[in-house]
Amino acid sequence: MGGVDLFDMLMSLYRIDHRSKKWYRRIFYWSIHLGIVNGWLIYRRHCDMKATPAKEQLSLIQFTAAVSESLISEKKVPSQLVRKRGRPSVQSTELCTDNSAAESSANGVTEQPKKRASAQHDPSEVIRKDTTGHLPEHAEPKQRCRVCHSYVRMKCVKCKVYLCVTKDRNCYIEYHM
Repeated sequence: MGGVDLFDMLMSLYRIDHRSKKWYRRIFYWSIHLGIVNGWLIYRRHCDMKATPAKEQLSLIQFTAAVSESLISEKKVPSQLVRKRGRPSVQSTELCTDNSAAESSANGVTEQPKKRASAQHDPSEVIRKDTTGHLPEHAEPKQRCRVCHSYVRMKCVKCKVYLCVTKDRNCYIEYHM
């Protein structure tokens, strides 16, 4: 009785409720939620066996978010690597932006300086170490390497993290392994 009551209580905390006239969709979403709750209970049991403090353990909602994030981006190839289908379109937007910039400078209107970008967050460890689509890309603004903090112009296409590859060290492989 205690296990069923606990399961029902955990299922009702963050219910995936998808109302539909099709009965099989409700069963499908219920089974997904069942897997997440059971996975979280196993995760908690594993953390207790490893004596992980309760503050460092994920809550049910954090665990659900981590599972959904990893399912969305697992084995996903970055958009730069996907070959577009069909005939390429004419890039007329570049011509329009160049003309409007010339007109605004002639009128005396100056552009506001760009605001500083917010701090980049690390991708989850599952995505970082999935060995799919992690390719280097040359980036124009110099940024600090995530591992050794030297200035570099190379970043990972999938993780969007700046990493360096030099003769002495390879932070790119170190970060992804």
